[in-house]
Amino acid sequence: MKPYYEEPNIQIYLGDCLEVMKELPDKSVDLVLTSPPYDNLRTYDSFNFDFESIGVEIYRIIKIGGTSNLY
Repeated sequence: MKPYYEEPNIQIYLGDCLEVMKELPDKSVDLVLTSPPYDNLRTYDSFNFDFESIGVEIYRIIKIGGTSNLY
């Protein structure tokens, strides 16, 4: 998988979050930033988010001491 943007020590990927995270190695990510529609506060044209699977993948890929910010 090729990063959308890359600099030394920085890679940004563009795509479906579950598909991208499934390709990343365990404990390889320093920061995960998300902005899902919590409690139906926003609508995304009937798009459904699999929160449980997303959480499992975030836990798998985040480094020990890494950060996950959910906005």
